Amino acid sequence: MRAQLSAMRSEEDGFTLVEMLVAILLLAIILSAMVSVIITSLTSMQREEQRVRATQLAQEELERIRAIEWDCAAIDSTDPDYSPTYGGNTTVVLDPTECSDTSIAPDPSPTVRAVDGIDYTVTRNVYWIDDPADGTAAAGTDSEPQDYKEFRADIGWTFRGEAYTYANTSTRVPTVEEVPLDSPPPSATFEITSLEVDPVSVGTSSGATTSTITVIVETSQAASSVNLTVASPSTFGTQAFSDISSGAGVRWQKTIPAGSTAFPNGDHEFVVDATGSLGSDSETETVTFAEAPAVTPVTIKNPVLSPGEPLCVGGSSLHQAVTITVDVDGVSTSDDADLSWTDKTGGATMSPVVATANGAQFTATIPAGTQFNRTTTTLTIDARRIADNTVAQATFSVPVQKHNDPADCP
Repeated sequence: MRAQLSAMRSEEDGFTLVEMLVAILLLAIILSAMVSVIITSLTSMQREEQRVRATQLAQEELERIRAIEWDCAAIDSTDPDYSPTYGGNTTVVLDPTECSDTSIAPDPSPTVRAVDGIDYTVTRNVYWIDDPADGTAAAGTDSEPQDYKEFRADIGWTFRGEAYTYANTSTRVPTVEEVPLDSPPPSATFEITSLEVDPVSVGTSSGATTSTITVIVETSQAASSVNLTVASPSTFGTQAFSDISSGAGVRWQKTIPAGSTAFPNGDHEFVVDATGSLGSDSETETVTFAEAPAVTPVTIKNPVLSPGEPLCVGGSSLHQAVTITVDVDGVSTSDDADLSWTDKTGGATMSPVVATANGAQFTATIPAGTQFNRTTTTLTIDARRIADNTVAQATFSVPVQKHNDPADCP
């Protein structure tokens, strides 16, 4: 019996050892796979970091080239690495007579920048782009194909024996200061290029206009005559413009003064006819005439002082603050009112208190301690109705009572 138990224990010990060996083998396989994944991930992260760095280097290079003045953003043809074309485009050639500092021009020769232990090779190119919007040289429809410049930065580097590249481009057109715009060619036809009527809504009162009407016309070529016609029911008829372009004949004006009775209320067609050596043209603008609403005047009433008159000055300073309250007709509490006074000049913005039957009430304070040296001061009140910018001003003389001792003031 003991022999049998001993044999059983021996067999169990052997089985456990095999299991341990299998487990170790499986663990080794798993660890090997994990190490491979980790190494691959680290390598991928390093490559991505390098690509980000290459992107930054390319962007820095493009921004530097874009900042160069227009005539210097070109390649020196005497450089050993100069090429007359790039990618089928014509290289921009540096002209030393146009560039004020040729040393700032982009260098076509590759340069190396070391970043985080990696050598990045930087190559720059500048070439012309033919914008198809105005035709192309290839199709024979554009005689000036050099529309704008394109800058290119190529970045190359090697990592673990494998070569990588990154490229980016940027375009630039010259500013007006760098290359002034060509004057537009003269028009081959005669036409009215601009018609302005101000205002196009005109108020009338008792059948007469309340504002001046100004009509200005511009033409593409010199005009020999420009006329304004307003048909029936207007009695305006046809009247000539005056040349206001110093005899050039391209800018004309007609002024209809306020008080004209030629236009009954309603819409009227203002027809402008212009004639020149190359032909004639006509333009029309509709102008509306309507009875203007009556304008309510802005009226400032007599102010009320608290304490009342006279202002009491002890020494040369106002003994106590004085509140100025005034009613203004023709305004609302959202409109403006201001107070000012003479002697030691001062002022304050008046605050609305309450709406009244005919307008609004405002108040302001002359602070205690304000200096008054004379026996009278002049209060000036200004009011403005914001809706139509109607303003009013009123002045009031207020006596000043002076005491050597402030205690003598009531």
